[in-house]
Amino acid sequence: MGAVACERHGTHAGLLSCGHVHEAVASSVALGPFSICRFDLSGHGREALEHIICADCVAKFDLSPAELIPENVWADDYKFPLVYPLCAACFLEWRNGVQNEPVPNA
Repeated sequence: MGAVACERHGTHAGLLSCGHVHEAVASSVALGPFSICRFDLSGHGREALEHIICADCVAKFDLSPAELIPENVWADDYKFPLVYPLCAACFLEWRNGVQNEPVPNA
């Protein structure tokens, strides 16, 4: 998780998401289901970086939210979606006000 500069919520720790989730949050529109996919930062399964990935991207890239994503998959644009920084506060407002679904796998 890195710092995100949000016009509404200031600079703070943020999230990473696929473009579909990012656009849904920015536009305040509902989106189908999404998952939390975890990238193995250390290569040893000890540090995981969470990504919010929509169901379409999970299916398209054949991802398993139950398994840590290895670096060779995460670093390959053909195996993992391009991700965007996302304000955590904006995401929670969207999830609670527009999406109205609990975060899966959390």
